[in-house]
Amino acid sequence: MIQVLSKYKTVVGILVISGILVSAGVFAFRWHKSEVEKAVTEERLRVSKETLLAVEQAYRQKAQAELSMQDKLQDLQRKKDEQIRSISKHYDAIIAGLRDRPNDRQTGENYTNSTAETTTETGATGLQLSRPDAEFLARFARDTAELQAELKACIRDYESVREIVNNFGK
Repeated sequence: MIQVLSKYKTVVGILVISGILVSAGVFAFRWHKSEVEKAVTEERLRVSKETLLAVEQAYRQKAQAELSMQDKLQDLQRKKDEQIRSISKHYDAIIAGLRDRPNDRQTGENYTNSTAETTTETGATGLQLSRPDAEFLARFARDTAELQAELKACIRDYESVREIVNNFGK
């Protein structure tokens, strides 16, 4: 019986020790699991904060780039409008100067009815043109100069925006 009790004590001791070890293992597992979950949660918060900061910074850069682009485009628009006003003023003065020109083509010593008969070393001067023809050509030249100014402004706008876009985020 002593042997049975001794074996019983040994078995109970082994079971108690096994229970303690299993309990300690379960406790250690649960503690480790909670620490891992805690670390994952902290890392997610850190990444979320960094992402939020990066997004906010990108929005600030975007807003700053938009303002810069708008300022440059307004400045370019103002310069283009000034240039077109100057062109219009120049050609309007030319057209106003043509008001004294006769409506019909001139004939006589300095004028001919046929430009084929006119020979000059300097080329055509436009003196033979009637007032409507001269005004038409002056308006046509004005429109051409204005379109050239518009095209140049468009190219400057494009280059300005391209520069801002290319430098965005740098």
